[in-house]
Amino acid sequence: MALCKRRVVQRKTRKVDLRMVAGPGPIGTNILQELNQADTLLLGRKTWQTHAEAFEPAEGDPFADVLNNLRKYVVSTTLKSAAAW
Repeated sequence: MALCKRRVVQRKTRKVDLRMVAGPGPIGTNILQELNQADTLLLGRKTWQTHAEAFEPAEGDPFADVLNNLRKYVVSTTLKSAAAW
């Protein structure tokens, strides 16, 4: 069973398939286990934006639910606010 539904995010001219990060198998399982032990994420602006687009609308998905409920700190000199996700 997949931990995350397939999410494809357009990023400039290439596509990033976030299913590869949270898909079935040992890598996805290990990532989910580590995230379940975390209370905060530290992200750069681009990673924050990419993850927000992919996981915020995925409520009910185990991997997305963990990410959506973690506190997030975003490091950026250009982002005005990170309150959206």
